[in-house]
Amino acid sequence: MLTAKKVKKRFRLLLVQLLLVLSFSFSRTAFAVDYIFNHHTQQQAISQFNLRAIFTSRMRRWPDGTPVKLVTYNYDNTIFIDVCSQMNIYPINFKRVWDMVIYSGGGEGPIFVNNREEMIKAVSSTPGAIGYLESVKKGDEINVLQIN
Repeated sequence: MLTAKKVKKRFRLLLVQLLLVLSFSFSRTAFAVDYIFNHHTQQQAISQFNLRAIFTSRMRRWPDGTPVKLVTYNYDNTIFIDVCSQMNIYPINFKRVWDMVIYSGGGEGPIFVNNREEMIKAVSSTPGAIGYLESVKKGDEINVLQIN
């Protein structure tokens, strides 16, 4: 027999489950990012693991030997923050990793851009470059990297 207390408990549980489902569906749309790469790069697909390795400076060369050059938005850009969230990297940790690479002499830092046009221009004109856009539009002369 269902008492009022049990009905309230089941309703709360159902409400929590509904909120979880809704939050997951909205979070997927927040992370809808297309990763783009320079047309001279032979890579057509990449694993999520290797993509994260590029963003944290652990993968510095493409499989064909071309140096990887990361093109990214500024640290306060919402698309940058979404990409960091998708990769489970805090934006401040991303900055720390790249500051350490730069100041230790271990390599060059990423190329920073302010908008979509600069991102497309930087990626298309830099050999080995990888970047990201909120979405690729028809007419964008850029290659989209498939994520495995």
